Amino acid sequence: MSWKASKLTRHKQRLFAKYKDSEHPAYKSVAKEAKRELRRSRIKFEKQLANNIKDDAKSFYAYAYQQSKALQRNLITSSPQFSQLRIYLRHQ
Repeated sequence: MSWKASKLTRHKQRLFAKYKDSEHPAYKSVAKEAKRELRRSRIKFEKQLANNIKDDAKSFYAYAYQQSKALQRNLITSSPQFSQLRIYLRHQ
């Protein structure tokens, strides 16, 4: 997470604590901006990993493995897509 994304997230948390309402206009605008910045930060980090794969393959594959595990945890186990993904990951 970048410094800017971290700062926006803290600001979002403070505003929520102040207003206790996720529909407040001030909170909504900061939450939207924080979400956008987090997305940019993640994309920049993933590009940096991909560009540096020749020198540091271990970090790239550790991140890819972590993301596949997170995907497995978040999927609904009864869906047909989950079973297909599980079969695909098992045979890699």
